[in-house]
Amino acid sequence: MARLELVNVVKRFGKIVAVDHVSFRVEDGEFFALLGPSGCGKTTTLRLIAGLETPDEGEIYIDDELVNYVHPKDRNIAMVFQNYALYPHMTVFENIAFPLMVRRKELGLTQEDIRRRVYDIAKLLQIEDLLDRYPSQLSGGQQQRVALARALVRRPRIWLLDEPLSNLDAKLRVYMRAELKRIQRQLGVTTIYVTHDQVEAMSMADRIAVMNKGKIMQIGTPLELYDRPANTFVASFIGTPPMNLIKCSFDYQEREKMLTIKCPGFTHAIKGGLASTIAEKTTSNNILVGIRPNHVRIVKPTHPGAVKGKVLVSEVLGSEQILLVDIGGETIRVKVGFEGEAFREVGEEVGLVIDYDKIYLFDGKTGQILT
Repeated sequence: MARLELVNVVKRFGKIVAVDHVSFRVEDGEFFALLGPSGCGKTTTLRLIAGLETPDEGEIYIDDELVNYVHPKDRNIAMVFQNYALYPHMTVFENIAFPLMVRRKELGLTQEDIRRRVYDIAKLLQIEDLLDRYPSQLSGGQQQRVALARALVRRPRIWLLDEPLSNLDAKLRVYMRAELKRIQRQLGVTTIYVTHDQVEAMSMADRIAVMNKGKIMQIGTPLELYDRPANTFVASFIGTPPMNLIKCSFDYQEREKMLTIKCPGFTHAIKGGLASTIAEKTTSNNILVGIRPNHVRIVKPTHPGAVKGKVLVSEVLGSEQILLVDIGGETIRVKVGFEGEAFREVGEEVGLVIDYDKIYLFDGKTGQILT
């Protein structure tokens, strides 16, 4: 088990800044996720921690020891690569056992200890019938499970996992999310988990760092990121379906301390000190109004105060329906359940009741949250 800290870490590849002054601290035994789209710098950050890349600026500490130039083998870190990195000339058993074999004397393990560990982890990952095969005889998903087993069998101080579940089928991926979390808790090993899948990050991590273009946009618990996004990038990346972001103009009457937000299809007024604060914080003439799809209720078009709209697209997801609704030329997502609500057809005229107590307001220029 170990603590990990990155302080203003920068990594460049030519003119490209892949990691741009990244700082975060991971506590002993914490499950920490790096979440973001492809190319955001999360895998490069993982490789810097592993020692496979050297930072151009900044420091990396493991248990308060500066490890910028410590060889990867001396960091006692296990990493699962996205491309598996299995040894083609070894069987599955030998691949999984390899980290234990090379450190057998150091760890005080017997051949029987190694055999038992390999079989235990193979059974957990449902690959016990593959132990005599070679990587070339496995499917992509099977190879990824072997790579995952090889990392888990080591019980290292830090696990670095780069999208380890990406090649598993949907059912096994859900199962392995729970199993990975259970194992991590049981062993208490510090874990850094890279993913572009917010469901994986939200369901597994204690805290999440959301990355974009080499920078960290926000760090927080899954609930903090969902309830209090720092900017429009986090707001649109966290949540399924993603938050609606509607570009609106506003008018502030200082004497009355009233801010009137004018959006396609509806207006909303804010009064008092909050209105003054929002007006002072804005750096442009526009505000982005954020509305979660589940904070909109579908009613009849004639419902008092309802925003009138028309259903453009309908997606049925089991007990839920995701609608794309046009309101005044703007398309927003609405999430509704079938219980107590009728199925909505494409082309149907509907009314929308927005829960204004739960909307988010972002600066139209910077994208930073205002409230």
